[in-house]
Amino acid sequence: MGTTSDFDSVQDVLKKVVELITPLNEEQRKFVLLSASAWFKDSGNLTTSLLKEQSAESNENHPNLQDFVFSKKTKNDAEAVTVLAYYLTMYRKQELFKTADLEGLNREAATGQVFGNITKTVNNAAQRSRFFMSVGDKGYKKITLLGKKIVEALPNEKEVKRLLDENKPRPKRKSSKKETN
Repeated sequence: MGTTSDFDSVQDVLKKVVELITPLNEEQRKFVLLSASAWFKDSGNLTTSLLKEQSAESNENHPNLQDFVFSKKTKNDAEAVTVLAYYLTMYRKQELFKTADLEGLNREAATGQVFGNITKTVNNAAQRSRFFMSVGDKGYKKITLLGKKIVEALPNEKEVKRLLDENKPRPKRKSSKKETN
């Protein structure tokens, strides 16, 4: 942005963006700005500042992150990342998240929980446990109803087992390959 004409064109774009998002409520504006930032792979600074602001606004409405994570007494990594996703969804009001969001929240919780490969852990929680579902093609995930129920049931292991047993995926159909002679 070296010349005056560059500055003017940027200002025109900014005016259009402001006009477009003005009718939205605050939460919707944050979502649009974060999504646009993520689209251009420039979400680091914007995400951090918006999350800090959001955290400061709603601190009195939810339990302390570290206490919440410790109280759930998870038994495996899939449950642990699901607890983080639940906290992010229910208390930080961020329904869509990426693995990096969960990793940042885990660092913020400072519980000492270390995930060897958090990407693999999140994918396993999505594919094997069905605690998350993919949303769109940009890597966003969302916690499923089963994931929410599991977190709400924790630390009651019997209830977690019951939920998992009740919600087993259907067995895969066997392929009917015809024998050729």
